[in-house]
Formats: sequence, C-alpha cells, structure tokens
Amino acid sequence: MARCPGDTYGDNGTRTCVDECPPGSLSHPDLNLCVRYCPIGYFADTQTAFCLDRCEDPLYGDPSTRECVDNCPISQLLYADNSSRQCVLSCPPFTYADVYSATCVQTCPDPIEFRAPTYAADYINKCVEECSLPYYADEVAKKCVTVCPPGFYNEITDHVCHRCRTECTACTTLYVCTSCAPDLYL
Repeated sequence: MARCPGDTYGDNGTRTCVDECPPGSLSHPDLNLCVRYCPIGYFADTQTAFCLDRCEDPLYGDPSTRECVDNCPISQLLYADNSSRQCVLSCPPFTYADVYSATCVQTCPDPIEFRAPTYAADYINKCVEECSLPYYADEVAKKCVTVCPPGFYNEITDHVCHRCRTECTACTTLYVCTSCAPDLYL
C-alpha cells in the first residue's frame, strides 16, 4: 500500500486510506499509518489515540509501556523530566532527581515535616540527604561541595560544612582559627 496523503492514515485491515483509524488502533502521523502499538521513540496518547514523539503537558512518556502517563512509575525509579516530557532514569544536566516527588527539579526542595533536608549533588544529578566523601553539605547553597565556603570548615564526621566561630573568618575546625575577625588576633 502506498503512503496515504495529507491527514489520512493507512488502515492495514481494509488496505485503504482513512480519515480516522479504527477503534483499538492508534494514528501515527509521521508514517500516516494506523498501528496497534507505537514504535520505539513514540508514546501512545490514549486520550487522542495518536502516537506522539513528545507527550503533551501534563503527561510523560513512559519508555517501558510506550504510553503517555500522568506519573512515572516509582517502582522503576524513573523521574518525570519536564523538558523532554519523558520518564527518565537520570535527570539531564543542571537538574536533580528528587526521589520524594519522582521528578527532575531545578533546585532540591526545602525540608518538610518528617523529611530531612536534601542537597543538590552535581556528581549524580540527584537530591541527596547526605553528601558522600569527598563532598560536604553546604547548608546555605543547599549543594554538595568539595570545598566549604569562606567562614565554614569541612567536618569529616558528618560531611557537613559547619560555620566557624564568630571570632574567626576562616577555620579548619571549630577550635582552630586560621584567620580572625577584625580587631582580633591569633
């Protein structure tokens, strides 16, 4: 059967071009065909009965079912990526996987009741509750960092940047000042 023209679709059952695919099949607009399942790289929108290369907001493309879904399956550890409208195993650069909402976020969420604070871990594009060595939790920037900001020191026991005492502008531990506040001396 030759390719159907315009907005018509090839129906293999009748071997004709039809304006609308029969019930139980999906319209594939790029191929102008009626198909039972969307091919890899496309997702079935069950509302419109079309195969889409990108699901419409608020839906996401689930690669395991090749369907547009409301929420990405948590059991598969997939995250909803708003930029691609797909469920992804790892979030794209400059976004972080938030395990609580199963979405890719620009910034890790603030802690809420019964939930620990999370930090943006650039090395894995994930929001984490603890930064692993050689990283430390910068509680101001809400990121995992290798070097704590000025006025803070790396605490190896809990992997957190802790503030130096007020009389210090720089320190290596809470009790070892390497630079003093104005008018104070080591």
